Amino acid sequence: MSSIMNWYYTVLGIFFLSLMACSGTDSSVLPGVDSGGVIGTGGSLARFTIVQNNLYAVDNTTLTTIDITNPTQMTLENQQNVGFGIETIFPFENTLFIGSNTGAYIYGIDGEGIPSELSFFEHAMACDPVVSDGNYAYVTIRSGRACDFLGDANILEIYDIASLENPNQITQVAMNNPRGLSVDGDLLFVCDGDQGLVVFDVTDRTNPIVLTREMGFEANDVIAQNDIALVVSPDGIRQFDYTDPTSLTELSNLAL
Repeated sequence: MSSIMNWYYTVLGIFFLSLMACSGTDSSVLPGVDSGGVIGTGGSLARFTIVQNNLYAVDNTTLTTIDITNPTQMTLENQQNVGFGIETIFPFENTLFIGSNTGAYIYGIDGEGIPSELSFFEHAMACDPVVSDGNYAYVTIRSGRACDFLGDANILEIYDIASLENPNQITQVAMNNPRGLSVDGDLLFVCDGDQGLVVFDVTDRTNPIVLTREMGFEANDVIAQNDIALVVSPDGIRQFDYTDPTSLTELSNLAL
């Protein structure tokens, strides 16, 4: 990942942390907060996230848990080895989905906030972000020099995770060079590199249907929520309204 993109994700992470700090318990301020507590909202390429009073962060091999109940006196709660080539982390309720360059891990969070591995599903070595809506997990697999894999595995995979301990792949879709992704109800947003942003109807998870493709820019990551999609590209952040998911409306383009 380029230094510019590293800088972007650092700033974006701080932005979301700031939103959470400002929102308190008012769920109307920050999407992704419900009556059950705080869950951080971030992109699928993020290396850290917040669930309840804990911050969870991953590096190449390790998952770290930090208690942030008191932001001025944060406490290291736990560190554990996950594996090698760890890339991303995504939360859903009390579950963490961790992407690596060989597959995806599912971790459950116990009552003390400590995660433990529930399962792992493997794929060929490639870049691998993963997101979930609680019933299904969505994974993009991308080849290329940036991923230390020179094959041609460029696909979207969908897994049934009714059993978190036994995820079951139900379909895969050929893509150009897929990257970050986001799911909102029956809509799945996939960044497809220089082929832009693809919006799928996944009402039938076994048969994703392309609704539209926004071209003209390189799409790297996306956060889709409440009919607004924030799309990250190397040159900036675009904001789209997807009230009509078959025809997105670009609202803004912030250059970086």
